[in-house]
Amino acid sequence: MKCTIFLIFLGAIIFEANAEAAQRLYPHYEDPSFYYGEDFARLGNMQPSQLRKTLFRILNNPHTRDKGKPDKIVEKCKSSDKACFPVRSLSYKDVRRYLFGHVYLERDADGGLFIAPIYCDKKITNGISEYSIPSVSETGLNTEHVFPKAHFRRSRSSSRYGEMKTDIHHLAPSMMKVNSFRGSFHFGYPNTSFESVSGCPESVRGIGAARDGGQVVFLPRSQVRGDVARMVMYFSVRFNVAIQNVEEGMLRSWHESDPVDSKEYERNRLRYSVQGNRNPFVDFPSLARSISDF
Repeated sequence: MKCTIFLIFLGAIIFEANAEAAQRLYPHYEDPSFYYGEDFARLGNMQPSQLRKTLFRILNNPHTRDKGKPDKIVEKCKSSDKACFPVRSLSYKDVRRYLFGHVYLERDADGGLFIAPIYCDKKITNGISEYSIPSVSETGLNTEHVFPKAHFRRSRSSSRYGEMKTDIHHLAPSMMKVNSFRGSFHFGYPNTSFESVSGCPESVRGIGAARDGGQVVFLPRSQVRGDVARMVMYFSVRFNVAIQNVEEGMLRSWHESDPVDSKEYERNRLRYSVQGNRNPFVDFPSLARSISDF
């Protein structure tokens, strides 16, 4: 019995140590522009195609750090590089642990922990703790791929499919029933046949303009439409995946009408702390206007 208790205690120590190590894996920036390297000052003046290529390199390549200076973007880390940080490819288990127990974990005025699911105006408090994956049966929460897996299924044979599936910048906690309700429908404004899920009337679906005109589309609650737009834009640039034209125009309008707030910016920083790259459209929203076609 004593041996069992000791092993459980030791396991808890190792788990917490790993979680803390992940947080410190990517050191804090004195200035977020440093992440974008020496090209930062020129980003806003680049041609759209050049900007996409530059951001692609920044988001995917290792960075070497020198405190107080812009990063250098390199092809790979060398053994002689003392402060070289590649982008981390997380396992699905780890990415969910960081998503629920780190990035989206919040405290109320009394210090209690909660998670606010992306599409619903509610707080989940039962079964929530630091660096843990909440039980679906207890919390009703699971993981939403804001850029649906069905939309990049052709990449399953690609070496990058695993990164696409577990990229923390387009993942968010969602109520399981709302996750299923959204499915892989494009985002959009329904014109007819409005439907919602019981307990989450803020997000709806119905027939609206999508890829071929009249299709089922999903409309998230207004408070997160800009967040959703920036997640999809990031994913498009990092993985060279196109956004459907009708959807792109609407996402651009959401990006402008629902600007970045302090909570979204902080989540960008926390995502960086465990994965090692940032969302440029959260850091510097005007960059989205400089890209003509996602």
